[in-house]
Amino acid sequence: MPGDPDSFALSLAHIVLVEDGEDEILGQAWLAAPNTMVTCGHVVEAYKRSPASITVKFPASGNRYVVRSIKTHPSYGQGKDQLVRFDVATLQVDLRPPDSNARALPITYDVQVPAQQSLSAIRYPSHLGQFTTSQFPLAQVGRYLGRLKKDDRFHLLHDLALSPGDSGSPLFDRNSVVAIHCGDTATLPGLNLPTTSIRLALSIDALRALSIPETVPTRTEGLFFALGPGLLSFLVSSLVAFLVAGIVMVYPNLESWRVGQSDIQPIEVKFNEPVDGYYLGQEVTITLTPRSDCYLYLFYVEGDRAWIFYPPPATKFDTITRGGSFRVIDGYGVNYIRADDKGELHLLALKFKGSPVKEDEAAKVDTQQCELPFTATELMSRIEELQKNNPHTVLYQVLDAPRGTKPRPADAPDPAATAESRKEPAKTEPEPAKTEPEPLPAPGDGHVGVEDVSGAPQNSEASTGNPGEAPKQNTESPAEQI
Repeated sequence: MPGDPDSFALSLAHIVLVEDGEDEILGQAWLAAPNTMVTCGHVVEAYKRSPASITVKFPASGNRYVVRSIKTHPSYGQGKDQLVRFDVATLQVDLRPPDSNARALPITYDVQVPAQQSLSAIRYPSHLGQFTTSQFPLAQVGRYLGRLKKDDRFHLLHDLALSPGDSGSPLFDRNSVVAIHCGDTATLPGLNLPTTSIRLALSIDALRALSIPETVPTRTEGLFFALGPGLLSFLVSSLVAFLVAGIVMVYPNLESWRVGQSDIQPIEVKFNEPVDGYYLGQEVTITLTPRSDCYLYLFYVEGDRAWIFYPPPATKFDTITRGGSFRVIDGYGVNYIRADDKGELHLLALKFKGSPVKEDEAAKVDTQQCELPFTATELMSRIEELQKNNPHTVLYQVLDAPRGTKPRPADAPDPAATAESRKEPAKTEPEPAKTEPEPLPAPGDGHVGVEDVSGAPQNSEASTGNPGEAPKQNTESPAEQI
């Protein structure tokens, strides 16, 4: 095993789901490349359509980050024997110091691990989905037992005593990560293994299919034993002096390191398909569900242009969204949201009454196309200023917009031929007589559905557009398709 497990402390994290205000650990994760975490596919599969529903929390810094996107292995899936094959996934997160300064764990491909080779799992352990009191990562030692099948070099067996919350833990040989712990074989009777103490792992070579680069192995074993007594004493005294000076210098800045933490609970973001499961031009529906009261905004950015998806223009930009309610967004102005191959979604939630769009600017937004009257650079600058001045009451996350990566099914309509505008559905029954005129709906607000605390949808018949309307959209707008 590596000589010093603590040397990897900054690179280890938990996958966390917030339920009823409580953190539940779903599994382990570790840094494999800049802003890229590795975990098990079964840990995060349920959240592929709503990656922002879960967070990555680094125990060493205490910071947490909303997951931007989830990508499982191309061959991920469960067989008839109940074995989940190629059980690995990568998560994209936007890290900030000190977590962005952490080094990726050492990965070396095509390493031949002999049977009975000693392995170690390094992680922050959890118990029944709850955090432990351990301030440092712990190492669990065991042995590599061999392949699950002779002709399968990816699915491996080991006997390290790991718990369910340890799924995704990196398994080291002497110098680098050689496998990812996937689970307990006791839950897979179809494998007919002789003992329940045998556990499953996936070879690190499977990460090639997820475009994870190989890194230089970290060699720490035997370092101090190779040093002479005089040099060792010098290093120890220098280290003590460095730590004392470091504490003095760092202490005033500890508060500025607490990024990624917010008084606002995570916001669930769902799409009607997996983010990478759309064909080009397919209609996209986005559902936002905050878990605490907040002022909610969703922007779309492409190049240096920005559009507002929520709240709709000509409505109040400072209306609070109650925790537990939801917002369904399938268009902006007169346009449907469609999958494209570019663009980003910028999700902003504020604990206080405010907006990055000024009142006079909001009045200038075209309710038909919803483009902001200033650049995307200016928008992000304003949001960053809000974060800087209100670090604990602002939640900001950049998400990949749904990508049109799959071929269009033969029976699916051609988006180019059916790129119609949206309109309110025609009413099938006459309105009852009213003593006062019914107020008109705000322009662009017809696509938003809201669920009240009782769960009964309000304005539900206006949650989708009528595809029979003649085209009205501005074909020059690059945000017509995301």
